[in-house]
Amino acid sequence: MNALVVFTVLIGLAVSAPSRDPFQNVPSPCVNNPSQRVYFPHPTDNTKFLQCDIYGRMYIIQCPQGEGGTPPVNPTSSLPGGLSNPCTPIALQNGVLFHPVPNDRTKFIQCDLWGQAFLMDCPNGFVWNATYKVCVNPNIAPGKK
Repeated sequence: MNALVVFTVLIGLAVSAPSRDPFQNVPSPCVNNPSQRVYFPHPTDNTKFLQCDIYGRMYIIQCPQGEGGTPPVNPTSSLPGGLSNPCTPIALQNGVLFHPVPNDRTKFIQCDLWGQAFLMDCPNGFVWNATYKVCVNPNIAPGKK
């Protein structure tokens, strides 16, 4: 009988104890976002960042293994090196979100749906292929065997 009482008390304590929820609610910076930023740091986990979409929804993004702490940089109104922003309303309407960087095949410009431009680097040793809109190994040309 005593064992039953002790067991019942232990179960009651376990159920009533506060638990740490690894998926705790994170306040959304996307709802009231007058600057229309896309990326925000996660407030409690430096292996994640927050991303907003055009509808004000927030997504929690896991950083690649071994990386973290800093979300992708939010763009400024101008690109470095005097590059003009190719993310025009017409380009966005036509679904053109990726653009080459003149005179630098190791980079490309990626547009978000608000027309902000991000200067992106291809992975080391790769170059931008404007036809396929992807970084490719320059030693393996598409169509060659």
